[in-house]
Amino acid sequence: MLFSFWHASGQSNVTVGEPFKLCSSYFPQTGNIGSAVGDHRGVFLAETGGRVRLLHQTTLETIWSAEVGGNIVSNLLLSRDSLFVTANTDSDEPGSRLREINLNTGLTRNTYDLEFSKSYLLQKAGESVLIVPEAGAPQMLDSSGLTGTRRLDFWSTGDRVLFADDDQLLVVSTNGISRVVSLTDATMPSYQPTTGRLVASALITANGRLITGNGKGEIRSKQLGSNGRVWKFKTGGEIVFADSFDGKILIASNDNFLYLLGEQNGSVIWRSRLPGRPSTGMVLRDDRVAIGVLGEERIFIIDLSNGKVRNFIQLEENEEVQPGGVLETQPGGLALLTSRGLRAYSSSAGCGKNE
Repeated sequence: MLFSFWHASGQSNVTVGEPFKLCSSYFPQTGNIGSAVGDHRGVFLAETGGRVRLLHQTTLETIWSAEVGGNIVSNLLLSRDSLFVTANTDSDEPGSRLREINLNTGLTRNTYDLEFSKSYLLQKAGESVLIVPEAGAPQMLDSSGLTGTRRLDFWSTGDRVLFADDDQLLVVSTNGISRVVSLTDATMPSYQPTTGRLVASALITANGRLITGNGKGEIRSKQLGSNGRVWKFKTGGEIVFADSFDGKILIASNDNFLYLLGEQNGSVIWRSRLPGRPSTGMVLRDDRVAIGVLGEERIFIIDLSNGKVRNFIQLEENEEVQPGGVLETQPGGLALLTSRGLRAYSSSAGCGKNE
């Protein structure tokens, strides 16, 4: 089977070969999958009702499952050999508890009681776990033992964390101000004025450039800590997805295009037309990116060297990938969290447990 896909110019089409093979599917017996994260060990799931589960990366057989004592109200976070998740109790006086789970056994290593919140965002920040409640200041805990708590008191209502790495945290506010916070010495944030519009996507590159994209399709780049060159780039729609690698910036816009830009000057390396608005994306190994498109029952695997479709994954009728639902488990292996459940795919012929 062959598949045709129009490239950016609209003048010539790109033909790719056979799609990924479906290895297995997983659908919870009760409830739904709230979030998922994957790596070489398999796929970790958070299910409604308070169960966390590790599935094999291709067969999706259960390796272990664990109850977390309440309703899961956060994403799942992998850090070293632990899995972190937050749950709320069902008691008359509800509370929130962060739990550190052993990746190999599913047993709880440590817990930490938090101020009650309806939802949390968990992110890795160096050797710490960053905990962002729905409303209130984030705090950080040492990921080994859940100790050494530190609250980020500069927080304002409406702030959002859009990026965190080993050294710094990027917070954006509703008035278009970006704040870059040092995580090593807890210094006060430096303020980076943006366009004044709501920032939709942001990141800090390995070379220290702040990249922000807003709802009007505007990209702005500024070198942090210096008076380096500021460049801007305009797309035709809201920025949905942004990532950086090897001195390049990958942008997915609601104008139905993918853009690859040079990090230092914003020059266009290539642009590639999608068949609709992008919904989610993930940069993969081997210089590829997986992109989901709204209304499409396919995931497109695009070559980062030229923007052309290298392969695709065909879903079932009326099935779409959820935001953040593309998970790379191994080279050539993907798991997709869709509107139906979880599916595992392989670009090679083998789907066996020992392959």
